[in-house]
Amino acid sequence: LGSASATRAIVVYQAQLATDPLEIYLRGVPWGGADDGAAVKVQEVDLVGSTFDRPARILPAGATPISRTAVDGYLVERFQLAPGWTLPPSAIAARASSLLDPAPPSPAVLIQRPH
Repeated sequence: LGSASATRAIVVYQAQLATDPLEIYLRGVPWGGADDGAAVKVQEVDLVGSTFDRPARILPAGATPISRTAVDGYLVERFQLAPGWTLPPSAIAARASSLLDPAPPSPAVLIQRPH
């Protein structure tokens, strides 16, 4: 995933398996708390899930696919948001479900801020 140029949400499906490795892989990254209910503005959403996940046929307005990469059985799908979303992490998770068809349940959301 690398560094972020703007605040982004990383929405992780299979959350129990993927959030800890991401926090280790991206050591030193300024993560925002996903548990607090404060709204945060994100300009990008990165979905981390299975290589079997597929993008929705009709994307929400303003969501543009940037890249799609498979790594070790995981799929990382990156979307640019214009305008950005200003939502609490739980609402980001709900809205991100519209980017996949069908979306797996219960994602975790990590907020990555730029360095």
